[in-house]
Amino acid sequence: MIEILKKRLSLLMIIPIASIFTAAIISLLMAPVYLATTTIMVVNTTGEENPVSDYNFLNLNRQLVKTYGELATEQVILQEVTTQLNGITAIELADKITVTPVKDLELLRISVRDENPEIASFIANKIVDVLRKKTTQLYEKDNIKVVSYADIPVKPDQPDFLVNIAGAFLAGLIVAIIISFCLEEKLLKADQG
Repeated sequence: MIEILKKRLSLLMIIPIASIFTAAIISLLMAPVYLATTTIMVVNTTGEENPVSDYNFLNLNRQLVKTYGELATEQVILQEVTTQLNGITAIELADKITVTPVKDLELLRISVRDENPEIASFIANKIVDVLRKKTTQLYEKDNIKVVSYADIPVKPDQPDFLVNIAGAFLAGLIVAIIISFCLEEKLLKADQG
C-alpha cells in the first residue's frame, strides 16, 4: 500500500494543492456573511418562593422558551421588522434568522446572518424588541429579559478561510489516494490480461 502511494507521490501532491488553490479562490470571491446573536431569558415573574412551585415555573419557562422561539419567526413579527428594512420581504428575512433554545435552560438565542454587519445586528435586536411587545400583549406580562443584545460583528462568520482550505486539502488528498489505487488496479489488470 505504501509502495503504491510512493509511486503516485506527484499525484498525491498535485491534487491536494490544486484543491487548496481552488478553495482559496472561491473563499476570496465569496461575499462575507456576518453573524449577530442576541440572547434572551424567560423569567418567572410571579414572585412566589415555593420550591415545588419554582420547579413548575422552571418547566413552564422552558416551555415558554420553545413557544417564544416559534413566535420569533412568525409572519406577524417578521412583517413588523421588515417595515423598518428596505427591500426585504418577511420570507427573505426568515431565511436569515436562526432561533435556538439553549438546552435545559431558560435561554433563547436569536441569530441573524447578513452581508451587512449593521443590518445583521439591527435585525437581531429588532426581533427581540418586537417579540417582547407581542408576548406582553399575549401574556399580559413582560417575562422576557435580554441577556445580551447583538453587537455589530467585526469579522465575518463566513467564509471561514482556514476551514475551507483544510477541507479542500483533505478532500483532495482522499481523491488522490482513490485515484492512485484505481490506477494501480488498472495496471495490474492490464499486466494480467
